[in-house]
Amino acid sequence: MDLKAIQRLKGSPFAVDLYVWLTYRMSYLQRPARVTWGSLQAQFGADYARLRDFRRKALDRLAEVLRVYSDARLGQLDSGLVLYPSPPHVPRRARALRLPQRPTPKAYSG
Repeated sequence: MDLKAIQRLKGSPFAVDLYVWLTYRMSYLQRPARVTWGSLQAQFGADYARLRDFRRKALDRLAEVLRVYSDARLGQLDSGLVLYPSPPHVPRRARALRLPQRPTPKAYSG
């Protein structure tokens, strides 16, 4: 997650939620994945009684998200979205090398 992107989206909590979700999903996506509008509404849109209202708002917010995460590749279907493997928005950190712990020297009891 990029804090500058969060800063640009801070006017819309929904857009921030979608950005975090999308960056996470793209970080491990290996092949195209379909996500239905119903599952997105269950995750993000409890305030929307009608699926079509949620869908309209989600598409508006996704347009904002794609302005900050322009490398994200996704398509729209009547039934939902298709996420395509994309470069992560935030580069992966190199994992720290974990060295084996040395035994703690015992105190000299003289």
